[in-house]
Amino acid sequence: MLRQNRHSVSSILIVALSAALLLPACGTFTKQTQATLSEAESAVQSAKAADAAELAPTTFDAANTQLASAKKALSQKQLSEARRSAEKATTNAQLATLEAERTGYDTISLELQQEIDAINNRIGEAKERLAREIP
Repeated sequence: MLRQNRHSVSSILIVALSAALLLPACGTFTKQTQATLSEAESAVQSAKAADAAELAPTTFDAANTQLASAKKALSQKQLSEARRSAEKATTNAQLATLEAERTGYDTISLELQQEIDAINNRIGEAKERLAREIP
């Protein structure tokens, strides 16, 4: 009987010690998850500021969907899922920002090419006039 009580006390001590060691780790994991979620929110805001909703709607929508999933998982205390979804949201928001910027650069490049073409046309017209004026 005494031996059984010692095993029970030992088991209780091990469980209590394990819980004492795990509780701070859980708090740290929650803080890390919240930090990851904040990073995702910031990335989505940056994408929005870069007009990604208009210029890269598919990727931007995916980032928003993943951010919503992360928030829902966090509210349900599913920390691993919340963190994973937040990381995906961050990645997609960053990609949406890059896609939006690229689209902007493509637009600028097209406009510049059109201006160059117009200038070349004017130069060609000027050369033709000069050729007619000078025999």
